[in-house]
Amino acid sequence: MMRMKNSTAKPNIIVLMVDDLRADCVGASGDRRFVEKYRCADLLETPAMDSLAESGVYFTQAMTCASNTPPSVAAMFTGCRGPVNGVRSLFGGPKNPQVRTLWEHLSAAGYDTAACDPHGFSEFNGTLDGCARVYHSNWSKERHTALLKTLSQELKPPFAAYLHLWDAHVPYGAGAYPYGLHKPFVHYLEQTLRDFFLLEPNTTLEHTDIEKLRETWMDIWHKHWNRGACNPLEAQIPQYVQGVTAFDKGRLASILKGFYRFGMLDNTILVLISDHGETVNCMNCSVEPLFQHSCFPNDGLMHIPFIIKAPGIVPSGKTITRQVSTADLVPTLLDLCGVSAQPGHAMDGRSLLPLIRGEDDSDSLAYCEHCAVAPQYLVPQFQNACTDAKRNLEFEWAVMYRTLRTPQYKYTESGEPLTERDKQAEPYKFVRALNRKVMLQWDDETELRKRIQALESGEVTRETMLTNAALQVRTAMHERLYDLQADPDEQVNLMGLDREKYWPVARPLKEELDRIHRGTLVPQSEKTVFEEKTAGEVDELAKHLRGLGYID
Repeated sequence: MMRMKNSTAKPNIIVLMVDDLRADCVGASGDRRFVEKYRCADLLETPAMDSLAESGVYFTQAMTCASNTPPSVAAMFTGCRGPVNGVRSLFGGPKNPQVRTLWEHLSAAGYDTAACDPHGFSEFNGTLDGCARVYHSNWSKERHTALLKTLSQELKPPFAAYLHLWDAHVPYGAGAYPYGLHKPFVHYLEQTLRDFFLLEPNTTLEHTDIEKLRETWMDIWHKHWNRGACNPLEAQIPQYVQGVTAFDKGRLASILKGFYRFGMLDNTILVLISDHGETVNCMNCSVEPLFQHSCFPNDGLMHIPFIIKAPGIVPSGKTITRQVSTADLVPTLLDLCGVSAQPGHAMDGRSLLPLIRGEDDSDSLAYCEHCAVAPQYLVPQFQNACTDAKRNLEFEWAVMYRTLRTPQYKYTESGEPLTERDKQAEPYKFVRALNRKVMLQWDDETELRKRIQALESGEVTRETMLTNAALQVRTAMHERLYDLQADPDEQVNLMGLDREKYWPVARPLKEELDRIHRGTLVPQSEKTVFEEKTAGEVDELAKHLRGLGYID
């Protein structure tokens, strides 16, 4: 069997990015509160990830920069937060051209680069700029083995490879079937479907064809989970945990064996990281809360696993409890490889090498934001764009939540301030910006018209409208402050409890949030990447997103 050898002093890099993986669903974390609360502790086993944590550097307090995949991965591979890199929402982008990617830095230093981006998210918004090869694989067991063989044959050391793994993503557990937990999981799934989705007792599932089973699973998802026809938490969380176990024992274990088999771990830095977690989302749910991507940045979403294994380069079995950020990944990898950053915008992240060496004991400030594309995540508009790519649509994003986390406190603000341009805009744009940015109200054309008419008739002034909106927001707990040491479950909003008392704690965090937000280099109204894509490219992305449940 052909084995890769690295004749250069520069180490190789492999980044395994596990989509939607909570930090407390890695057994090595020792944090059992989540799985015990939902009575599924016996379903969680992660020997492969635990082994990586025990043989590498394990950052137990790593935080993501964004609440969904594209902006999170953009921050991860540029070292810049959303306000600078420009990728700020699920369908937003493209990346700010002043910001360099990890692949651009490494390519300039002589690295061969490759990425497996099955659903095209990272490639679509520019996060993979500078990457020499991009593979699109649906990650069945056979295909990932073939991909690893291809990478081992085509990549020339030093190389950098990125593998985006979707197994933990909804539909939960759908990637588990080819592996050892096949029968127990299918039986569990069948029972759950019958119990929670009211299937007839004689209904059978086709589980000889994995793709058909996925289609059945997604059909049930759209018809029932998204319609509030069941109690999602009781159904979803055990399936999520079981799916994580299946991923660890199945695909991850197989991939790691493949790396060894093809000699890809010789002189290699191996990173395991996630874009964000999954959490209970009580927003926009008419019947029951959902377990899913949540827009509110609690720790179930922000806190992610982050492991670096590199024998002879970083210590083995080292645990670092200082808070770090996914924006720290690029400067850390460049530092570990002795590669200088290419000219471009300064990175928000910092190298963690001094922390690894014990030369530093400081925490990174963890910034996280959730930006939506108005209105309502663009689902109707995006569906139209996917079926009729000739439409030239201009979409706008708005910051729904922005958070700054220290090891003790987390401060979150809803919405974003109006710019002077917003305040001076003609009535329609002024009122729309007020709704979208300040009051977080979407696509209510009747209410929009009422406010425009009141403004145009002189019934109310812009100043009064702004004041009233601010008062309404304050009443709705626009600001949140949590003491994470005293209240790790984020149940008591100190700003709502006694704003005057806790303002001295919140004020410096708010000022830092404002400073970060002022770093925005892209206009507040930004055309999305859809306008630069052909009909075929949009159709292809639509197919991927439909398979992941983002569009119907």
